[in-house]
Formats: sequence, structure tokens, C-alpha cells
Amino acid sequence: MSPKEREVVTQEYQTGSAGLAWDAPKEFDNLQNTTNPTPTTYKLDGKEIEKHLTPQPEQKWWEEAVEMVKKHEGLRLEPYEDTLGYLTIGYGHNLEAGISKEQAEALLRLDMQRALEDAKIIFGKEWEKFPDKIKAVLVDMLFNLGRTKFLKFRRMLDALRRHDYEKVAQEMKNSLWCKQVKTRCTDLVKIVEEVAKEEKKTANPTFAQNQTPSTPGDTTTSS
Repeated sequence: MSPKEREVVTQEYQTGSAGLAWDAPKEFDNLQNTTNPTPTTYKLDGKEIEKHLTPQPEQKWWEEAVEMVKKHEGLRLEPYEDTLGYLTIGYGHNLEAGISKEQAEALLRLDMQRALEDAKIIFGKEWEKFPDKIKAVLVDMLFNLGRTKFLKFRRMLDALRRHDYEKVAQEMKNSLWCKQVKTRCTDLVKIVEEVAKEEKKTANPTFAQNQTPSTPGDTTTSS
């Protein structure tokens, strides 16, 4: 490692600018650790440099420090401005500093879980009768709309309870929401229409036979 690389890595370690918990001895060329660190790499001036990440400490002092920060920061579940005017949430988390991809993924899954719980409340026992693809579409819509706005799709909800997926797709396409979200609606409608077609094939074998591709030389046309 060149002197320049060593200087940058040392600075990142001391300041925590890399956003990672390191186990880094003074000599980075001879990194050794007995706590089974997880190696990873990052690029510096086009070169890959290995880091060794350590798991969060489990010592008693660490838990005491966590509780101390909780006490001093206080918990706020709504965004607020701290004493320096930064937009903050939770236990003093600076929103203006952004979040990591891992944090974004965790938040996404929490929000999707809420959407799923809303779906189960709205549809009750009927929820388990929906095909998996329909469940995915409904969770996507609830994630985007929220429960209150989703419940305004009354005709779509009625069609869902009757498992009339052609009507569901039609009501989705005719909504103001569809015009607003555009591609999202187009993608979801396509999925619902595919489910409707598959169910029609299952219920009506004759329909399935009529949907087979035309053979070469077949002059018939479909409407």
C-alpha cells in the first residue's frame, strides 16, 4: 500500500467517514484479527483495498452506551429539526445525511409488512384465496396508496371479492391513480390480466384450445 493510500485509509478509520466499524491495527498491510472479521473491499484510486469489518460488540459497556444515547437523544417518531437545524428522526438520526442501501432495504421491508397487514385486515379470510400474483399486486398498491386511498377503489374491491380479475384490471385502468402512476399501473394491470387469462383457461378447456398459436398457413384472424 502506498503512503498516499495509507494516509487516506487512516483518515477514514479515524473519522469514521467510511461508515463502517473497522478492526484496523496501525499497520494496514498486516491486518490480523482473532474475532473472525468479515473481509470486504472498496476502491481507492481505481484499486481494490481490503477492509476487515467486525461484528457489533456484545459487551455490557456497549449496551450501556446504547441506552445512554437513547436517554440523551430521546425518541422522536416524526421528523424534527435538531438544535443545529438538521432534519432528524428516531434517536437523533440525521436525515439530511442520507441512509445506506441496507437501511433503505430494511425500511422497505418494514413498510411492505405494514401493507401486507393492511391487506389481511381488508380482505380477512378471503386473502388466502387470492393467487400469489394477485397478492403481490395488492401489496404493491397498498404500499403506494396507503389503506385509506386504497379503500376508495370500491368497484375494484367488489370485483376482487368475486375473483373477477378481468373486472379488477378494468377498474385499475379506469382510475385516476392509473393516470398518475402510469408505468406502475401498466405493469400491475398486465399481471392481473395474465391471472384472469390463466384462470379462464383452467375453468374452460375450450377457451384454452382456442388460445393456442396459429399454425403456419392458417388464414384465420383473431378479434
